[in-house]
Amino acid sequence: MRATSAKRGVGVRTYVVLWAGSVFLSLLVLTGGWLFGRREISRMQERMLTDAQGLDTGRLLELAILAERREDLLWQATRDEEHRSQGEAEMQKAQEILPTLGAYATSAEERAILGEIMAKFSALRRYQTGDGTTSPEAKATLVDSLLLAVDNYQVQNKVQMSATVQVACQRLPCAV
Repeated sequence: MRATSAKRGVGVRTYVVLWAGSVFLSLLVLTGGWLFGRREISRMQERMLTDAQGLDTGRLLELAILAERREDLLWQATRDEEHRSQGEAEMQKAQEILPTLGAYATSAEERAILGEIMAKFSALRRYQTGDGTTSPEAKATLVDSLLLAVDNYQVQNKVQMSATVQVACQRLPCAV
């Protein structure tokens, strides 16, 4: 009779150890999955935030360029020096925004577009500091080309944000 109770005790003890071990292993797997998922979501969130800040900065640059163009056209029409100085202030604002835009260029495509923006902005600055022999149409072409490059930068940011959202929706239930 003692042998049967000893077997039963070992059997129950073994069962409890196996049960506790499986609970511990399950908890370990769940914790690991949670940590991995949390890290992945944080990376996606950071990518989306960076792209959103890039979009916002691109819009600020676009606004400064358009404001400068408006002031330049008003100066050409009125020869009021207030418009000329306001236009120069807007160009200075655009000049200050450009390095900030580079902080949000996270892909090779964005960096290439940013290089194009820098080159076109430099060409516009050279035009403005030139001898004034270039036609107003040439400046309009420079500004349009620069605005197109800024728009391409913003489109690239939107594409990257959409790609991040698609990846997130593949891994998590989305209501997008």
